[in-house]
Parts: sequence; structure tokens; C-alpha cells
Amino acid sequence: MKNQEASAVSRQDRLLQQLQEGLVPLAVYLKSGVKLLGTIVQYDANTMVLRGSTTASQLVYKHAILTIVPQL
Repeated sequence: MKNQEASAVSRQDRLLQQLQEGLVPLAVYLKSGVKLLGTIVQYDANTMVLRGSTTASQLVYKHAILTIVPQL
């Protein structure tokens, strides 16, 4: 089980790193139904910081995220 968890975290980190380095615009949908738009500034095991084009940076807890959609 721990191998699967480590593998999933590794995949998540690789994806978030690619999105952050590429400054890919994202739509982040929260479990509450809120939609956030922006790019990833920073992330760690529990949180992610998004910067929107017209909003200040927002700290988002990963457990609140439903899905992330690149806006290509």
C-alpha cells in the first residue's frame, strides 16, 4: 500500500511541477463548488498557492480540491 501511495504522490508532484514551470493557466474546482483561475506559484504536500491575473495569490488546501483543469 505504501508503494502505491508514494507512486501517487510522485505522479502528483511531477504534474504540479510541470504546470508550475510552464506557467500553465488552470481552473481549479473546489469541493465547495468554487472555481479558481490562475497559475501555480508554489505547492507542498498539503497546500498550493495560485496567482490569478486579476486576483491576489490564494492559498488552497489540497484536500479541498476536486479537480484541476489546464486552460490551454
